[in-house]
Amino acid sequence: MTRFHIAKYKIDSSINRRIVLISDIHYYDKKMKKLLDAILKQIQKLKPNYICIPGDFIDERKIHDKEYFFTFLSSLKEIAPVTLSIGNHEVKTRCDKLEEMDQELFDAIQNIPNVHLLNNASWESEHLRFTCVTFPFVSYEEKVKSYEKTLETLEKNYPNGLKKDKFNIVLSHSPLILLHKKVQKTKFYRDADLILSGHTHGGLTPAWFANKTHHVLITPEQHWFPKNSYGYLKKEKTIVSSGITKLSHFNPFRHFNFLFSSEIVVIDLKKER
Repeated sequence: MTRFHIAKYKIDSSINRRIVLISDIHYYDKKMKKLLDAILKQIQKLKPNYICIPGDFIDERKIHDKEYFFTFLSSLKEIAPVTLSIGNHEVKTRCDKLEEMDQELFDAIQNIPNVHLLNNASWESEHLRFTCVTFPFVSYEEKVKSYEKTLETLEKNYPNGLKKDKFNIVLSHSPLILLHKKVQKTKFYRDADLILSGHTHGGLTPAWFANKTHHVLITPEQHWFPKNSYGYLKKEKTIVSSGITKLSHFNPFRHFNFLFSSEIVVIDLKKER
């Protein structure tokens, strides 16, 4: 039986809306049907206005039983519009690190009405703008000066930042990529009102400790005790989910996933009084 941790955050805004954030599903085949069905039931109860999935929705570039995953997304979009960004698992296979994506898979997802899979692009509702940023795979691997790749991506795709006529929500798979102090000086970062991320898998760290310190034990890149890796980072206007799947299908310790809860994040945008 799947256990869920529901994290709830309230954010002052000019509008009243509810967003549900789920990250790092790491779908690989229909063996995950029970988990996806349980996610649907939980989200239905939460009654969101929008659903956001910031990357690693698949476990490898080529997945099995695609049709069931499409059915899952189609069921989600009946609850609320769905926005997906691209993470590192969408651009590589297990055995290589090539900058390749399964465009056929992406096209099929983009053809589902009310589902927005965005690659350095945005879509808008009446009051919100959702922007998904995709960073080069090397941005996840480099431990030194990886922020330079981030700056290059933002300069290429968002030289003028984001328009400020709406509340700007940015989906960025890894929080660590956008939260470098030099990246925070960019107009793109300043224009973002809220950043939604995942990727760190909660660092396999107890939620009470991660919430208190905003540190986790280890990231997928084997960065030890990183800052800004879980929870609502108010100063950084970022929310980081610990994810649905803690240990992915190819992790040799994946059978210990039962020890961890899957996290669903509820974000309530509330009008200031």
